[in-house]
Amino acid sequence: MLYGQRRIGKTSVLQELEARLPKEGAYYPIFFDLQDKAEWSLGRVLREIAHHISRFLKLP
Repeated sequence: MLYGQRRIGKTSVLQELEARLPKEGAYYPIFFDLQDKAEWSLGRVLREIAHHISRFLKLP
């Protein structure tokens, strides 16, 4: 997980990893923006992250 201040290059790092990692492997970069989610409960945030991961990996 990468987190930090805005505009320091987190997305760029993930995009670089995505380009360099083998297409099939143990690591998959998943993009999930927490901006504007401060009002969400932890449960909702975790559900949305899990949903993004399952969609990316094409899991049921």
